[in-house]
Amino acid sequence: MGKKFTDSPLERFEQIMRQLIICFTISILLALNTVSCTGDGSVHSSIPQLQTFVEPGAGYHPVLDALNASRKSVLMEMYLLTDKKIIGALKSAKARGTNVRILLEKSAYDTPAAFKAVMDDLNSSGISCRRSNPAFQLTHEKSIVIDRQIAFIMTLNQDKTAYSRNREFGIIDRNPNDVAEIAAVFDDDWNRTAPVLSDPNLVWSPVNSRNRINKLIDSARKSLYVENEEMVDKNVEDHLISAAQRGVDVRVVMSPSSFKTDTNAPGRDRIKKGGVKVRLLKSPYIHAKIMIADGSRAFVGSENFSPTSINRNRELGILISDSTSIQILSTTFNKDWSSGKAACPSCRACPASTPIRTMSAFQTCTAQVRKSLGSDMNSANCPRFRALWMTLRPQRMGHISARIDQLKP
Repeated sequence: MGKKFTDSPLERFEQIMRQLIICFTISILLALNTVSCTGDGSVHSSIPQLQTFVEPGAGYHPVLDALNASRKSVLMEMYLLTDKKIIGALKSAKARGTNVRILLEKSAYDTPAAFKAVMDDLNSSGISCRRSNPAFQLTHEKSIVIDRQIAFIMTLNQDKTAYSRNREFGIIDRNPNDVAEIAAVFDDDWNRTAPVLSDPNLVWSPVNSRNRINKLIDSARKSLYVENEEMVDKNVEDHLISAAQRGVDVRVVMSPSSFKTDTNAPGRDRIKKGGVKVRLLKSPYIHAKIMIADGSRAFVGSENFSPTSINRNRELGILISDSTSIQILSTTFNKDWSSGKAACPSCRACPASTPIRTMSAFQTCTAQVRKSLGSDMNSANCPRFRALWMTLRPQRMGHISARIDQLKP
């Protein structure tokens, strides 16, 4: 019987490396939805047409993996692009022969010089980069098309904040009709020509977004869950209120404004008075734009609830009914809702606008806060209420002492 030889450490290492290379190659092909290998050696497509990722959490992998797997073309139509990792992946794609074209919104950058610096950096690498179509007030779209086979329809810009601090969602779409129309619209925006739109799944501003957003709201019968950065469009607000008044459980999660003037406050107060439940979440910051109707239909996209976003910008969203994606959206929304606080009322009896130095004024504020918050959350969770409570501590203590004196025998 011959002697049995064992592999040397070097041979074992080479075997492992060969396996890793094979796995990496397959992962690239899977990313492009080309093949899936089964145990019997047969090959077939297995990647679902829709996949969903959530930020912060998924990190850079969904976008970077797709950029790194690109072979023929990358089309990016983006409001803001500053992230060094993403820019590096775009440059690497160009270096290996991928045709990379990018449309960017000049107004998204702090200064014209900052915009020019990004454009010059990309163009110097051989990437074709242009300013977005001036036919729109803003190009606020956030999309990437890889090899005209995969489309990313996202709420996130390509900046560091999107991956680290914001609540964001991305849809990875392999539906051939969706991908073809998104690529065609990119080409039209690149060439400054008008697109022809026919895909019922896609939500385009300024063409059909108002109709399709309102139609989804109106279709809700039991529940409608919303996350959006803005609430300044009275038409959308009217549809949300109508849904609440016909018995739909309408819930909205937003983030409080970091500016002195909260432009969303009037819209939030208006829908709250109409029966919509609203909560504010500080972290992660709600930059997302999603709606989930009856747990079975959803919208994900770049459209904010503002006239500019819906009527005048270039924006892109998608309507989906994929159960796996909707489960991811719903789970994330429920987490954000549970972590949020009831939106504080913008009442006049508030230390932010009117000095309050008497118990009578304090009691008026208390009544307004409780009326606004209702059964959703106790008024003690209102930050203005807490600030007022501490400010009036001497008056409260004096009031309590007087009541004690009255009760003494």
